[in-house]
Amino acid sequence: MIVKILGLNSALSKETDDLRQALYGEKEETVKMSKMVTESVKASKVCDEELTRLNQCLKEEQRKMNSTLVSKSMLEEELEKMKAEVGRKEKLF
Repeated sequence: MIVKILGLNSALSKETDDLRQALYGEKEETVKMSKMVTESVKASKVCDEELTRLNQCLKEEQRKMNSTLVSKSMLEEELEKMKAEVGRKEKLF
């Protein structure tokens, strides 16, 4: 009976050690995953900041382009007026 109890105790002790090892492995895996998540969050923040910067640059370029288009259309209108005036003067001579 005592031998049987000692055998069961030994088996239980081994099972406890195995569970402890598995739990430790899970803990290490959890720590690794936590570090990966932290790095991912940092990378995401950097991407968000870069995206914000690029959006600001895009808005500035669009503003410049709109300004250029307005200037171009004003110049085209002025050119048409000059052509019309030249046409009128040619008719006079």
